Amino acid sequence: MLQRVLIKVFFVSFCCIASSIVCKSQEYKNDVEFKKYLIENNQKLDPIEGIWEFNKKVSNGFRDNDRSSKNIQFPSYNIDVAPYKVAIVKNSTYNFICYKLDFFGKLIEMNGCGDFAFRTTAIDNQYIYDVNPSCKESYHDKAFIKSNGDLSFSGKFEEYQGTVFSWNNFSVLATKLSPTTSEIRNYQKQVEKPKTSLGTGFAISNTKIMTCYHVVKDAKQILIKGINGYFEVNYSAKVVYSNEQLDLAILEFENNVILGITSLPYKLKLTPTEVGTDIFVLGYPLQNTMGEEIKLTTGIVSSNSGFKNDTTLFQVSAPIQPGNSGGPLFDYKGNVIGLVTAKHLKADNVGYATKIYLERAMLKEISLKYVGIKTPLSDLPTKVKMFKNYIYAIEVKY
Repeated sequence: MLQRVLIKVFFVSFCCIASSIVCKSQEYKNDVEFKKYLIENNQKLDPIEGIWEFNKKVSNGFRDNDRSSKNIQFPSYNIDVAPYKVAIVKNSTYNFICYKLDFFGKLIEMNGCGDFAFRTTAIDNQYIYDVNPSCKESYHDKAFIKSNGDLSFSGKFEEYQGTVFSWNNFSVLATKLSPTTSEIRNYQKQVEKPKTSLGTGFAISNTKIMTCYHVVKDAKQILIKGINGYFEVNYSAKVVYSNEQLDLAILEFENNVILGITSLPYKLKLTPTEVGTDIFVLGYPLQNTMGEEIKLTTGIVSSNSGFKNDTTLFQVSAPIQPGNSGGPLFDYKGNVIGLVTAKHLKADNVGYATKIYLERAMLKEISLKYVGIKTPLSDLPTKVKMFKNYIYAIEVKY
């Protein structure tokens, strides 16, 4: 009799230990699919969602409840259950269900005594867990995610089988296995879109474009858009000259792209410009919101020095926005007198441009044969029409 009861109690206990919960549906067939879900949705997960290693301790006992047996109580014994893996996933707004993972990583739906599910409470990292109703009498407490990240909970099952009363006390300390920080970091690297920035440049030869150095600094890929007014086609370019101090770079088209320019409608002015000179700016600011059409702003040269008295810069009153950087600063004679480089964030209509005449040595150094013509006298709208097809949007990927 005692031996048969022991075998039966042990079998029930084993079922309690080995099971996870009764699941309404099984969305994930294996741990690979479930890990993919965890990693892709890591920012939306509740802390309890994941794959855990359950370390379970069970103390079992039973006694003969028949008066004729004088309530003989047999000694209880303790079992350290072999660690097993459980996948916990949100089933609804407030409920989390569990799957047991077998040796091959398959998620198994089980419904034995001792299966459980979790519910949220109003307190972070504290849960109520529900035991499968197939257990006759169950007593359970709250589950907690401790400060070290482990999940901890305990409970008790009681059952009468004829004249035999048995009980199982259990405690679980679970360690989270997935998603790990490295899994999330690797996933983010794989799906993270390349960082991009936008700027402006303008043609100075059949194959070369001038822009600001900071626009293309550390670029992995440089794309030129807007050639002949077309933004649907991108052309790759590379840096062939740069001067970080003067914030200037020369780009050259790759893949033997040639613009077909015989002469340019503007000249680079290689002599100083006076304060008070009327100027205008053409470029592609804030393309994501302002659109791809070239934008015109006007103003004057406000000062012959720039931010913190930098004498390599003009201060100008023409409004400048992100994306204008690298664009040409024109006087009304149609000369390029500077390169738009920055704006003052704490002042209205205060921008800065690199003085183009300081680049004479550079132009000589790279032996650039700049072919510009004197712009005929014309009004501003006519100048914009003449110049716009030689000014391009630059997209940089890092």
